[in-house]
Amino acid sequence: MRTIETGQALLDEQSHPIGIGGFILDLTHQQSARQALTDCEKHLRGIGGAVPDALMMMDDAGRLVFWNTTASRVHGAGAYPGLKPRMRVNPCPAC
Repeated sequence: MRTIETGQALLDEQSHPIGIGGFILDLTHQQSARQALTDCEKHLRGIGGAVPDALMMMDDAGRLVFWNTTASRVHGAGAYPGLKPRMRVNPCPAC
């Protein structure tokens, strides 16, 4: 569990401490979710590298978000010049 804590002394009119004000934020859930995403991405890269076929994946908006080395080899290294993850492409030029 990881937490972020911050606080400061609360003082009365004579500058005597009367308490502490602040907050504690528990980051356990966020860290677990981040690790699960990292593990999933690693697993996907492993699958992509293991299949002999060209593998390309798009998100719901039609943006190419993943392609394996076979897809790069089949379509040529320059098939998608300047392509960056999350760029929109048309997978079917005739469509």
